[in-house]
Amino acid sequence: ILFIPFIPTASAQIHALLFGHWVDWIGVSHHSAGTRMLASLLTLCVLSVLMLGMRRVSEKSELAMRCSLYAVIPILGLAAGSIVMRPMFTVRYAAPSFAVLAVIVALLLDQGGSRVRRDVTLAVVALLVMLSPLSFKAQDQPWRAIAMRVAAAPGTDETVFFETGFFSSERMIDQQENDGFPRGFFLVPFEYYFKQPNPNGAVPGDDPVRARKLIEKAAFQAGGAWLISGKKRADALAELPHAGLFQMDFEQDFSRVLLLHIRLIGRKPQFVTSPLPDRRGL
Repeated sequence: ILFIPFIPTASAQIHALLFGHWVDWIGVSHHSAGTRMLASLLTLCVLSVLMLGMRRVSEKSELAMRCSLYAVIPILGLAAGSIVMRPMFTVRYAAPSFAVLAVIVALLLDQGGSRVRRDVTLAVVALLVMLSPLSFKAQDQPWRAIAMRVAAAPGTDETVFFETGFFSSERMIDQQENDGFPRGFFLVPFEYYFKQPNPNGAVPGDDPVRARKLIEKAAFQAGGAWLISGKKRADALAELPHAGLFQMDFEQDFSRVLLLHIRLIGRKPQFVTSPLPDRRGL
């Protein structure tokens, strides 16, 4: 009963989690109703067997069964949800299950004797040592560098704009789910590193015309503006004011994040109406 007032907030958060991430793929797209029903039934059967199928077992077998539940259920739930609802499976979501799978592997190795356990352990350690150089090639997140570049600029009153909506891995806004992140898709990681007093602004990721007007208005007032975009270069440039009054003096692509800056180089034209000529002397 006490949880009932929180249900709307929880529903919104669950919706954002399910539809707000670009995720890896399981299965094929546009599953039929029969495929979804089959995936649901198979998942329920496996879960029923894991939870109810082995009630009277030894203490050691119960430990292995408990570890199997912790390891299999999250992976199975993500896989089934990817088929029934939409793709939601990615390795980082299933990573906690891998630690429990290591316990299961240790139990299985223990059944094979000390010789098998030692040989497999040596092989696993050798494999990890050979893979360790790959960790140094991992791409760092660019937010520290982006924040330092914006902070180094002299204009602390220039607005830093972010695009709203849900981005896909193709650097595009999902047209069906474009109402997410109303303050900007990249605002949270940027603010974690950025400590300057620059104001933040949000532009609609699915409306470049409206975005261009908002950026132009802020740039006129402060003499310039920043745009942190998750789009491709051509799509991001469509959100900036046209050349003539503004000049883009900085552009850098940080992996899949594009940082742009424009500055004011002219004045907004003022249209003055002059009186019509006196037609009496004509």
